[in-house]
Amino acid sequence: MNIAELKGLWKEVFGDSDEYLDIFFSRIYKENNTLVHCIDGKPAAALYMIPYEIYINGKYYLMQYLYALATKAEYRRKGIMTELIHQAHRIGKKRGYISSVLIPACQDLYAYYQHLGYNIAYYQNKLILSKTEIKRLCRERGTDGTRFEIKALNKDSFQKIYEKSIWTGKNGIRQSGLLNNFYLEMLQQDGGTAVSFLIDKKRTDLYALIGFDKQPSGNIRMILYETNAKNDDENLMLISALARNYEFQELVGEGVESTGLLSGKIYRKRYAMIHPLSNMDIEWNLLSMNRLLL
Repeated sequence: MNIAELKGLWKEVFGDSDEYLDIFFSRIYKENNTLVHCIDGKPAAALYMIPYEIYINGKYYLMQYLYALATKAEYRRKGIMTELIHQAHRIGKKRGYISSVLIPACQDLYAYYQHLGYNIAYYQNKLILSKTEIKRLCRERGTDGTRFEIKALNKDSFQKIYEKSIWTGKNGIRQSGLLNNFYLEMLQQDGGTAVSFLIDKKRTDLYALIGFDKQPSGNIRMILYETNAKNDDENLMLISALARNYEFQELVGEGVESTGLLSGKIYRKRYAMIHPLSNMDIEWNLLSMNRLLL
């Protein structure tokens, strides 16, 4: 396949940077995981089938993540992408994948994917707190974030912590070292990082993936892309430590779980959709769905 043409189609539809595309095509892209529809010898539509492991009731299975589904504007609403998705499902079944998962690029696409047999299986929690609210909540809870020390993680040290994290002990998607490395490389390129936490100078298995977004107003928003903190106490100590060590006015935490103090600051949004490819009796909406690719 002509990689330059695939990059051109991707950039035309999604607007991603050349740096992102170069890293994706050098690290993740495989020709046998790519479906392309050509018109007059040029890519008119494409999608990428990325294999993931999914952990269910003590056993690992394979699933496919359909990523970067792109159709040139002049060829949309002609059934081209629909046929590529059906073809991906046929390939997935032959490969023994138990499901196909995707994340719609915009709200309008949820209905389209439902028509193709996808159902909303995961709603992502989003926590939004100002720095003032973080300080108030910590006072109310009696949380001492000064006990937390932050240390940056490289790819290898992050993978070691990740392998011991809660993501590998509950039903949900497991990130491979390859996919984690790709994610961290892109995160660092955008000014983000992976950090671990020490409590009273003692290493813990707590981590956070963070990034920063400068708003038009000039304010800085910290994005907490992922953490394996398990309860409000750990979340608050972690957030308090981040607030002491980094300059930002607002924090947005993705996938943060809470049934207590933080629950009133969390709202849910539609996120991932799943299409079963096997006859397994699975309650898909009970799976944990942490971040996939950027």
